[in-house]
Amino acid sequence: MLTWPIKENNIATKLDDLVSLSPVALPVFREGFSFHGFAKFLYLSYTTKPPKPKTMSQTENRGGLISAIKSPLGITALIILVAEAITVLAMTTTPKSDPFFKWYYIIMIGLLALLIPAYYLYIVKTKGGDEKSETQTVTVDNKTIQANPATSDTNIAVKTNEDVFTDSNYGFALIVSNDFKRSEYLDYFQFLDQKGLLSSPNDTQSIRNNLEVAQFGQLLLNSSSLTFQYGNPTEIYFTKNTTTDPIEIHLKRIIAQYGKDGTILTEEQIEKLRHQLNFGELAIEKIAFTQSFSITMMPKKFSNGYGMAANISNVFLVLLLSNPQPMDSLLANNQSIIWHSTTKISNVKVEEKETDLLIYRIERLIESENYFFLLTIQWSPNLVSSVDVWNKLQKMFESFHILTKKNQQ
Repeated sequence: MLTWPIKENNIATKLDDLVSLSPVALPVFREGFSFHGFAKFLYLSYTTKPPKPKTMSQTENRGGLISAIKSPLGITALIILVAEAITVLAMTTTPKSDPFFKWYYIIMIGLLALLIPAYYLYIVKTKGGDEKSETQTVTVDNKTIQANPATSDTNIAVKTNEDVFTDSNYGFALIVSNDFKRSEYLDYFQFLDQKGLLSSPNDTQSIRNNLEVAQFGQLLLNSSSLTFQYGNPTEIYFTKNTTTDPIEIHLKRIIAQYGKDGTILTEEQIEKLRHQLNFGELAIEKIAFTQSFSITMMPKKFSNGYGMAANISNVFLVLLLSNPQPMDSLLANNQSIIWHSTTKISNVKVEEKETDLLIYRIERLIESENYFFLLTIQWSPNLVSSVDVWNKLQKMFESFHILTKKNQQ
């Protein structure tokens, strides 16, 4: 582990060491209430013995009882048990020769029988609450986008007059807009190239070598992606001063640490360090940015043999570690994980003009029986027609649903 200060004379070596330090961000009454217990409770309530100091256990038990009684099922059970107690009391004051005496038994059985439908309704309600997860809502630039996990794995049909794109092979459908151009199905490296993230064939081989041994690497290597993009890609050129806020903060800390050692970095060394923090060893000069919605399909059959359960939680973990990024929000349950991030890139050139660019990314990970799906919105409010584009991206994202959980190959 490196410790400060680093006692070396070679500035270049120290810069490389510091780059490696770049941070990575990341019952019915408690299921046991009985008539006997209720009778005991009534008895104890009327004893003349002085009360003993409450213990912690007694306090917790009483709190639990009160909490249970507050539930609809608890209130119903309490009413029935009180009615049972009154009926028993009435039986003790009624002669057995009275014609009405036999009806007491029928009344008691009938009251107890009422607990059965009440308990059944309780089970149905709680089970339904577990299966129907809450809608996940993300706010981006004062705009909201929602995803209902309960519709992610059903045969739900989109009831709309708008155009619907359906893929029966991968088993999904969504609303699309005529303003968006659909790409061909792209393999992993074609998808990276479309985004301008490959600068040479060496990059492809290097990434492939890493994924061959990485956790769930075969998921990405065998993935297929589909992109719906608005207009033509906007080329964003990087300058020697291109940076982001987190990088500048980290850069200042590095410069200050060198200052404690009496070393003053030159502008050229700072520019080199900034470039390394931004891009590492990749010789990237520009990226092609599109306002887009993309779907990446990862076959589950390639997620075996890694010693990790093949679920969206672990896939999300691996995706995050392979591409660490700050998050603005994260919402998750066992059906859907949705997160979003904001990137402000300063000092870039767009159409020959130096400017700052704000980019929002909203991503969602869900699964069908045979595939993991990664949905991604990429949107910038700094480009033309941003509001209209957002509305259409939102509709595509929210309308995406899985057609079936069977026979997807």
